[in-house]
Amino acid sequence: MAIPCYISFTLGKQTPVFEVEMVGFGQKLPRERYSNRRLIREFGLDSTPKETYELTGMRFRYLCTGDENVVTLGAEAGLRALRYAGIKAPAEIDYLFVASSTADTYRPINGAHPGIHKLLNEKGYHAVASDDRNLACTGLVNALEAGYKRFNTDGIDLALVIGTEALSKKIGFFDKSPETIDALEAAYETARDEERGIDTDLAVAIEALLSGYTGKIDRGTASVLGDGGGAVVLARQPGSESGMHGWWQETDSSQEEILYANSGEYVYMNGREVLKVARRVMVQIGNAALEKANENTGFKREQINWVVPHQANIRIIEYANEKLGFRRDQLVVDLDRHGNTSTASIPLALLRAVRDGRIKKGDNILMPSFGGGMTYEALVLTV
Repeated sequence: MAIPCYISFTLGKQTPVFEVEMVGFGQKLPRERYSNRRLIREFGLDSTPKETYELTGMRFRYLCTGDENVVTLGAEAGLRALRYAGIKAPAEIDYLFVASSTADTYRPINGAHPGIHKLLNEKGYHAVASDDRNLACTGLVNALEAGYKRFNTDGIDLALVIGTEALSKKIGFFDKSPETIDALEAAYETARDEERGIDTDLAVAIEALLSGYTGKIDRGTASVLGDGGGAVVLARQPGSESGMHGWWQETDSSQEEILYANSGEYVYMNGREVLKVARRVMVQIGNAALEKANENTGFKREQINWVVPHQANIRIIEYANEKLGFRRDQLVVDLDRHGNTSTASIPLALLRAVRDGRIKKGDNILMPSFGGGMTYEALVLTV
């Protein structure tokens, strides 16, 4: 039996952050939208539209095609959030935070923020500094926490926080068909046939084409995940009561085998175990963050207006919401439109609730999340 290895980053005294508001929201979705029916039909998933919806709460998701990727989605979401905030180019952003676990860029470093920084700069928005937060689905909440703290520690006035994912590239939806793989492997053997003479250049080229193929689609995971980018602008507003009351973060590496992706491989998820663990920890970290907020500022649980969780699965978030003591109508759900977009899911849900008039300035939000690792974090905010 594995011994839980918990790492908590917030055991000491916390310094709450105020006079910081969410002033801009943005999203960018891929061109192609897949209903449950289309997804099942085109990729041969063993399910029905009704079963998929009942098990997950998802009706649609968007999947990247062509040149769409985490950088293009994230940059456009960021631009839209800046424009929503009324910030016109040319403008300077004190700090850019990018949360993503599906970046495929290795130049100059492995991460999405250099590419997003470059695209924003080309549009007249220069970020003085930037970094990546790779905590799987927990990354966006962690990036928001870091963003709020910079207003206290570094005296910044403006931060852009982006969550962006191309999870379809980690599932294998648009990888080569089995027939194509067979043909490439046959061509590879022919190119290396010593009796015919080895065609080294052709063999190397075919080997490169084959290198992205590592196995079959995890069909249970495939129906859950989607692609997209979401962004939030944080700005200093003197005299405002908006900010971060408290937070809580944990890591439990004993659970790493239930949700992971090795380098060059597809995402693997043990859905049954993830469901069990996630239900428990979403309640655990939500309560811990609320306790910290009370300790820090006297904030009370009954002051929460909205719960905006990581949009993982309807059975997880409804269970956690009920156990935390909140009404169903306080829960912001976006799963039906976008599926589980990992780090993009919370900003997509925020934008939806802001647009339809539910979330307003001065509202209090509990924001719990979990991700592979396993990692867990929750924030208590006033927007």
